Amino acid sequence: MLQLWKKGKQIIRLIPRQCKMRKSLQDSNFSRAIVLGSEIGFLISLPLISFLLLGIFLDKKFNTFPLFLISSVILSLIVTIFNIYHLILPFLEKRPKIK
Repeated sequence: MLQLWKKGKQIIRLIPRQCKMRKSLQDSNFSRAIVLGSEIGFLISLPLISFLLLGIFLDKKFNTFPLFLISSVILSLIVTIFNIYHLILPFLEKRPKIK
């Protein structure tokens, strides 16, 4: 519902509330996409870096250079895939099914 407001000789039309809500929803969707992208970036990089450092530390401590490094990288990839799957799962369930 548009509201008109007279100010002197000018008539000012106020923006309907629904238009403001649509714009805020578009901004909200954009910000959600930015947050989701940054969260996926952190879910990929943080386990990889932390397990990589742990593997290097254990290799230096036990003097078995490539063993813990390779196993920690593989373990970090498994953890990353598991975390990203659980992050994206709600978006996959909302998707319309194609027949």
